[in-house]
Amino acid sequence: MKPKLLVVDDEIINLENFKLIFEDDFEIETATCAKQALRLLENNPDIGVILSDNRMPGISGAEMLQQVARIRPKAIRIIITGFPEDIDSKTRANLFEVIAKPYEYDEIVKVLDRACVVFASPA
Repeated sequence: MKPKLLVVDDEIINLENFKLIFEDDFEIETATCAKQALRLLENNPDIGVILSDNRMPGISGAEMLQQVARIRPKAIRIIITGFPEDIDSKTRANLFEVIAKPYEYDEIVKVLDRACVVFASPA
């Protein structure tokens, strides 16, 4: 069984690219906003890894992942941002990784591989 990954980004093209690149290794759910992502998490308790863009309309990826930390503390939370300096130290402490743009997909593959190992490990 493939690990379940939730990718959150307000740009549809980015979601489509992630699906194309990672669909062989992950079962992928996508959301275009924080509100939709939180609903998906409520209905899919088997999602273990969340990869989110930070700058989105409404609730930022960092704010959403802080909410995720409260409702799903064992989920692995990863943020992608073009402005890593915007992520404060308190927020960083609750994230598995901050990936700075521009990024290489190989970098994301390595982070996701590590995230899946951590998520699958007994606590």
